[in-house]
Amino acid sequence: MKNFQIITVLSIFISTNSFSNIKSNTEMISKIEDLNTFAFGSCNDQSRAQPLWPYIIKQKPQLWIWGGDNIYADTSRIEELISKYQIQENNPGYKALKKKTPIIGIWDDHDYGHDNATYKNHLKYQSQQLFLDFLNVESKTPRRIREGIYTSHSFGSRNKELKFLMLDNRFFHSAPSADLLGEEQWNWLENEFKYSTAKIHFIIAGLSVLSPRIPKSEEWADHPEALNRLLALIKKYKTKGVVFLTGDKHFSSIFQRFDHLEFMSSGMTHTVPTKILRKYISSKYPLAFFGKTYGEVNIHWNRTPLQISMNIRTTKASPIFIRKFKLVQNKWLPTR
Repeated sequence: MKNFQIITVLSIFISTNSFSNIKSNTEMISKIEDLNTFAFGSCNDQSRAQPLWPYIIKQKPQLWIWGGDNIYADTSRIEELISKYQIQENNPGYKALKKKTPIIGIWDDHDYGHDNATYKNHLKYQSQQLFLDFLNVESKTPRRIREGIYTSHSFGSRNKELKFLMLDNRFFHSAPSADLLGEEQWNWLENEFKYSTAKIHFIIAGLSVLSPRIPKSEEWADHPEALNRLLALIKKYKTKGVVFLTGDKHFSSIFQRFDHLEFMSSGMTHTVPTKILRKYISSKYPLAFFGKTYGEVNIHWNRTPLQISMNIRTTKASPIFIRKFKLVQNKWLPTR
């Protein structure tokens, strides 16, 4: 506990976030009642052009969700990590979004520390506090004093209740084919499933959960015990309306596997560079879009059965792809 307290004080001292920003974000989150639309994205290099922010703001999402690789730190030096967060904080488009839209999120390897970083990252405690500063998370929360950044957010009530389950697949990430979440996080997640009354559960993870194994890539399929454990928990508690929201891969896709639905939105500032790789990826996914992109989800609470639409968006006025689904006997089925 003492180490966490020291790191928290240091982090707040060096953070560029003011108390007013923290208070504002917390208040904006608390004012969301029925959540009908939100946007999310990943793989955002702070040193590159970020053209999407004005278009995201124009869509007026009720919530923005960072899906991982929110900056590219790739460093073992705390000073460099701080400076790269500072660059992102000063981006005019992102600053404009923060004034209008509440923000939540998780991390992945590049903002956690470096490419494919695991539990061995020696900056992980400092990185945790800086990441929570970046999200304007208040100092007196469980996320500040426990290991890992996992958390949940619930919105709405009764027939319009949904829950976001934010998984940390980095802090406890061990060797290949081994665990991703750690026992404490697994126990937390099981309780979240067990006692939830939500109609839809969005599970956010930096790594793709449902993707098949891809050479020179990283996904939950590389950790079959963890993947099977996650799917078994969902089945055990008959978790309603599961949708995985992921990033990491520098392209976007909407697909189904293991009777579940995943919306992968990746590549806010860069994408898969070569035609050969794009052709290979397109052979593995029924839908793959390569370009600077973000994801938008609309929830149609008043339709029977319950429906959602998933939009892959760019700088164009209309979505590049729209996919609609209805929830029938706790399974998402494509609809028009």
